[in-house]
Amino acid sequence: MVEWNATQIIATDDSSICLTVQTIFDLKRKTVIALDIRKPEAQGLAGACNLIPDRQTYYLQDKVDYFVQKSLGATK
Repeated sequence: MVEWNATQIIATDDSSICLTVQTIFDLKRKTVIALDIRKPEAQGLAGACNLIPDRQTYYLQDKVDYFVQKSLGATK
């Protein structure tokens, strides 16, 4: 499933046995956020899904853009 508007694109993939992966492309801030969310009902082979954290977040931003925003005081 994919959603989009003028400022972001959201892609969701739940084809994995254990995880739902959501990727958010923020066009305004020029960043990408990836969320790995464990499916609560999933067990996997020998309970392997239970070894995965409930949620993991990855945040990607262009290095130059990060330092420019930081020098301008826009980064929190």
